Amino acid sequence: MLFASWGMYDKKQMLRDCELHSAPFPFDDEHLNLKNHAAARMGRAPKGIGRVLARLGMEFEGTPHRGIDDVRNIIRILKKVGMGDSVSGGAKYD
Repeated sequence: MLFASWGMYDKKQMLRDCELHSAPFPFDDEHLNLKNHAAARMGRAPKGIGRVLARLGMEFEGTPHRGIDDVRNIIRILKKVGMGDSVSGGAKYD
């Protein structure tokens, strides 16, 4: 199973948590860094979710750093830069 996140922080934190609790990492070694993919599509340096939304003329919806709100905003970014279906496999997220 592929682990995808906005940057490397989440994967690094999950690896630390797995080590702390002597639990196996539940994903494949490969990681999809959505921040880098979106930045490449935009021809810009990688930035945080809020800054990318602003550059795209959108506002953050919800509470920053609240998992579900971050994910919904990341999906909005990916759709805007033309990556929505390629990342979600065509799944619809609201």
